[in-house]
Amino acid sequence: MKKLLLAFLALALALCFGCQSLGDEDFATLIGAEVGLYFTENESLSDREKNQIKKEVYALAKELDGTFSLQSGGAVAKYNALKAGESIEVPLSVKDVFSLSKELKVSTKNCFDPSVKHLVDLWGFSYKYAQPNYVPTLPFDRARLDGGGFNLPDNRYIDGFLSLSSLDFATLKEEKGKYYLEKNFVTVNIDGVEYCHALDFAAVVKGYFCDEAVKIIKSSGATDFYLTVGGSSLYLGENLQNEWELGLVDPFKDGRRTFAKAKVKNQFVSASGTYENNYQVGGKEYSHIIDARTGKPVDGDLVSATVISQNGAYTDAIATALVVMGREKALEFLSKTDGVLYVLVGNDGQIYTNLGDKLVVENE
Repeated sequence: MKKLLLAFLALALALCFGCQSLGDEDFATLIGAEVGLYFTENESLSDREKNQIKKEVYALAKELDGTFSLQSGGAVAKYNALKAGESIEVPLSVKDVFSLSKELKVSTKNCFDPSVKHLVDLWGFSYKYAQPNYVPTLPFDRARLDGGGFNLPDNRYIDGFLSLSSLDFATLKEEKGKYYLEKNFVTVNIDGVEYCHALDFAAVVKGYFCDEAVKIIKSSGATDFYLTVGGSSLYLGENLQNEWELGLVDPFKDGRRTFAKAKVKNQFVSASGTYENNYQVGGKEYSHIIDARTGKPVDGDLVSATVISQNGAYTDAIATALVVMGREKALEFLSKTDGVLYVLVGNDGQIYTNLGDKLVVENE
């Protein structure tokens, strides 16, 4: 039976025909995205063994959601609530994600920097704005417009929050085998309210989860499976010893119709783009992807990036960074990066890829 997976953005589900869901023994979400683990009919492990793996994977998702979700009261949310100069003990997962983010901040020339929590909030893309009972409460909050967007924020808030948006304003320390994250003495005062550095790891933690979950799955001996987090971060293992056929969603069409198919096996896949989770004001589109260099939603010439590699967290973060870079800088970055496959789509519909004959463009 033909098997097709769809790669698109958060909250969409990957489809698998001929896979086993094994019922609803457990359920998990990570940063608002549904987690799914599916085994092909060729997987030789027993149903009992598969269910045990699923329980462990979903338990990991719940643990990381508790740590990284800004609504959970976990380590990242507690760090964001600290005053300048204070510190908090953090688990190994935060240490790992923070350290990778610092490396990527440098290698992407600030196109990836998760210190944009305040800016995500300012532009109307944080959790609270998606709630049906949303009511403006903070000084910079605006009521939602009839078209679904918001009046644009005041420049003093953009500039103020931009001045806080750097991972350099947080310091990771290790003492006696424990990790601590310290908030540096950097603040901004706007209309009598003091704001400090804050973090939002949503653009990397789904990929980090995939890395850790695949370790659990493979250590149990499973090979024929795929793992998805909201459809934007995937791991594709074996598929009856063949490659999976991954459908890439057309960013210019409604209904998540695909424009191409790619063959993938035993690799991580992440997709990022401006075509979902956005709003328009005055005929201009504003995306949820915030450029940490400008303090504003990305306004470049790439509408989507799909990245395939052997590291989930890296794949997840780089997919976002490429969209922020724009076409020229993204292709230059990728030309100097080994082991990464990609499909970029420009705002003019042009496709850029190094997949060769593993990518089949539909209706070309």
